Amino acid sequence: RMARNGPLPDPILVAAPRLIRQPGPYAHVLGPDAEPIASVRPGETVAIQTADCFGGRLTREDQVPSEVLGDAPLNPLTGPIWIEGAEPGDTLVVRIDDIRPVGDRAVSCLLPFCGGLTASHEAPTLAPQLPERVWVYERTPVGGYAWGDRWEIPWAPFFGTIGTAPALETHSSLIPGPHGGNMDVPAVTIGHALHLPGPGAGSPVLRRRCPRRPGPGGAGWSSTRDRGGRHVPLRGDQGPGDRLAT
Repeated sequence: RMARNGPLPDPILVAAPRLIRQPGPYAHVLGPDAEPIASVRPGETVAIQTADCFGGRLTREDQVPSEVLGDAPLNPLTGPIWIEGAEPGDTLVVRIDDIRPVGDRAVSCLLPFCGGLTASHEAPTLAPQLPERVWVYERTPVGGYAWGDRWEIPWAPFFGTIGTAPALETHSSLIPGPHGGNMDVPAVTIGHALHLPGPGAGSPVLRRRCPRRPGPGGAGWSSTRDRGGRHVPLRGDQGPGDRLAT
């Protein structure tokens, strides 16, 4: 656990991680203007509660997604969270110790012009749009999520959107970029470490989406998404050059 400018600090051990919740409306962009909702010390482990990508608005199978969601933004973010001492040029390392479901239900849907199962503005096709639909899944005794008695999806959570706040620009939580963002990489999960670019505003912003064993990305927003997760460790050392925050 060494960085170019010296050893990294040991993790701060606590009996129970401090829980960080969004105190007001969720953000839907990553940028330099929002005030932090909390700060994290180098080496500290915290638990962060997050929302699903629909903001909890899809709850029943008789709903029509486009009518319920309308033009409201998707991918709500918990944050920004200030990393104390982080400076431009640092690398922030987020170690994910655990991800836990908050509820016993999960939801997926088909949404027009969204995802890999249907035509979109970026990838038009001659095929008609698939009919809109919502699926609601119940958690099973073995920890998976089942749709009636038809099939069960194993619990395989990861963070769909996580990143740092750029210094000069504001990015939608729907897009990926050098700052992170909506990467949808299944490797951003329990037991792994995510290396993020050093701060513009210095604040990793977190949201959790939990597909369970699809391929990378979301096919028509049809990956299953539950109602949030916890236990996201942020252990940090911040400094100039190539020093790591871990």
